[in-house]
Amino acid sequence: MNIFMLHFHIFIREGEYYVDTGIKNYGKFKSGLCITAVLIAFMVFIFIFLFKLNITNAIMYKEITWLGYYNNTDGKNKSKNMLAFVLNDNDLVKKENMSQRDVNVYDPSLKQVLDKNNPQVYIYHSHTTESYFNVSVDFKDSWEKKYNISGIGQMLSDLLENDYGIASKHDDTIHNEVYIGAYKHSREILQRELINYSGYKLIIDMHRDASDNIAAQTLNINGENVAKIMFVLDIQHEGAEKNIKVTNDLVAISNKLFPGFCKKTFTYNGGSSYFNQDLSGNCVLIEIGANCNTLEEAQNSQKYIARIIAEYLKMNEGGILK
Repeated sequence: MNIFMLHFHIFIREGEYYVDTGIKNYGKFKSGLCITAVLIAFMVFIFIFLFKLNITNAIMYKEITWLGYYNNTDGKNKSKNMLAFVLNDNDLVKKENMSQRDVNVYDPSLKQVLDKNNPQVYIYHSHTTESYFNVSVDFKDSWEKKYNISGIGQMLSDLLENDYGIASKHDDTIHNEVYIGAYKHSREILQRELINYSGYKLIIDMHRDASDNIAAQTLNINGENVAKIMFVLDIQHEGAEKNIKVTNDLVAISNKLFPGFCKKTFTYNGGSSYFNQDLSGNCVLIEIGANCNTLEEAQNSQKYIARIIAEYLKMNEGGILK
């Protein structure tokens, strides 16, 4: 009897999953016990991999219909006896191009009267040194603020105040000198900030994703390349419903104004320190492109994010999204 083995090669980047399958002929084998053992081991691997690492957005997961368990961004676990395989647009890596259409970025009607004493937006970075390939020494990090994600955060803060009159506070404290303790460190800083001031309508932990798929991370709008954005949610903590609503509102605004700019929200069942999102329902985590993007592409994204935030704040004051 010939033994054929199914193998999986799984390549993982934060927010990006790629699965390659194949069949290998291992020649003659006399005992059926080995086949049974291999199948059991394979099944155990699949269950551990999919549930422990929570990669329910992978195409492989949708192909295995009998698993019958998945999460979605409404914060509720859902189950079915059988899950039909459905391939959505979000599962496909495709390069989108909006350069042939004009996208109106700035809307002066959204500008408020700047009140520096009452900031509405707080921006910080749990992984402060995350950077981009053309300005980092190791294709990942830079300790120079003008080259890392904290420089991008400062740019967004300036745009909010100068273009839209939205007072903001940007904290560029380095939290990831010890990487594994980054969220614990940023949590302590954020807790102190919220004790001193409770008026923030939006609290942003701004990051840079990890991926080498430039087509999946980049969009061309009005003739310039911009780094796509992605929201990351913990959906396990108490009160997650508010964080989910805030994120979904921001995503909806982005999709309406700038289709393709915002990637599918990535969810965790218990992220590191809940990504601090349990401290306030107004907390969100946003990834600005990936390490395969250039610094300039990340900078180009900020005017679009500023517009999205301005629309969000207006919407929550009774305004209507245009």
